[in-house]
Amino acid sequence: MIRVAIIEDERRYWDILKFLLEQLHDISIVYMADNCLEIINEMKFKQVDVVIMDINLPHKSGIEAVVEIKQQWPGAKILMFTVHDDDENLFNAVKAGATGYVLKYEAAKIAEAVMEVYNGRAFINGYLAGKILNY
Repeated sequence: MIRVAIIEDERRYWDILKFLLEQLHDISIVYMADNCLEIINEMKFKQVDVVIMDINLPHKSGIEAVVEIKQQWPGAKILMFTVHDDDENLFNAVKAGATGYVLKYEAAKIAEAVMEVYNGRAFINGYLAGKILNY
């Protein structure tokens, strides 16, 4: 069972993510929050395998949280789930240690992305991968 935490401040995306992930019997959502202030503690207590995190969050950005998570758990698997396809957010997320990057308009790919990063692979669409390679 893959234990997933979702950090997203827009409730409509909570519903979308829950619907898409609960279709699979090998994924369990163990934590949901609208900010990342408690994610470090929750990762330890909930034994989270994969974190799905928005970038623009109240109190602290998702990219800042990635840095903190990676300091505690270098092997953590974190999927950024965002509307931002700009270079700055993409590169900052990758540099911080994100394992994957899923754009919200591609939410239907979230289960595939969770499985990929859980199994030790990165997940990013071709357009964004091209940006990284061109950089």
